[in-house]
Amino acid sequence: MKNGKPYIIIFIITLIFAFLYLMLYKIDINNNNKEYTKISVITRFTDTESFGIIMQGMEQAASDMKAEITYISLAEYNNADEQNELIIREFNNGADAIIISAADSNYITETINNVGIRIPIIAIESTVNTNSINGFYSANNYEMGKALGEKILSQMNSDDKNIVILQGSPKSTSISEREKGINDVFYEKGINIITVPIDDMNTTKPYFFDNLIFEYKPDIIIATETEVLEKTASYFYNIDGWNGKIYGAGTNGKIASYLEKEIISAIVVQNEFNIGYLGVQAAVLSVEGKSTKYANIDYKIIDRKNMYTKECQRLIFPFIR
Repeated sequence: MKNGKPYIIIFIITLIFAFLYLMLYKIDINNNNKEYTKISVITRFTDTESFGIIMQGMEQAASDMKAEITYISLAEYNNADEQNELIIREFNNGADAIIISAADSNYITETINNVGIRIPIIAIESTVNTNSINGFYSANNYEMGKALGEKILSQMNSDDKNIVILQGSPKSTSISEREKGINDVFYEKGINIITVPIDDMNTTKPYFFDNLIFEYKPDIIIATETEVLEKTASYFYNIDGWNGKIYGAGTNGKIASYLEKEIISAIVVQNEFNIGYLGVQAAVLSVEGKSTKYANIDYKIIDRKNMYTKECQRLIFPFIR
């Protein structure tokens, strides 16, 4: 019997390892068979480039958490009616969750309230004014506006008299809060700002900018969101005779190029990669019935001088992490 004890111990150890192997194998099989979480992402832009870095964060999270993402842009820039219809359509098409950047933070609340009872809704970048959303991920847009306003003030000279804000979507919280931050900075200094609404940035309309120069004679132009900033810089890149400065919020590949060429003087950029990642993470967790956490999203003022620092590169260049 004494001689048999080592064999019994070896047999027991073998059984334990076999059991552990089978358990791990079963877990692995279950994970591989896990269905993908279907997430519809509805932007308020007309193209995906304005959403590019956010999409990178989403793709990374989708890979990490087994999600399948459908991206939906608007046919008409910041069209709240269209966005409202898309929310209903994606719910009816079987989305497990919806991530939305609201074109109008109040207009879509009724639809969000109805759909949010059935599937999770995550807001990113621009929120919805209702408690029916499962999470909201954005930097502090008011503080972003203040930081941009202070940067503009630091670079102004005595000849800069006419300052124009191009107002893309005043009913979106991200835009209204950024503009308030900018205005508050200038108000404290007794400087007036002209607000010019943009009714349609869906197509390039050169006469809009022609009229802007003729009527307002701007020395400084401020665009508070990505698509407006890009189209503004594209216009002034192709004309001669205007010596003003362009500032704005948001980034994509073209904006980074215009910043490098100093067509754009400075931008304020939030960590869009993190916004996208956390948005998808929150959507998946919500579908699984788990709680989500609020996160502070960082932001930074970037100009030609600091755009090549490691911190700035991870914010403005889509393929450099």
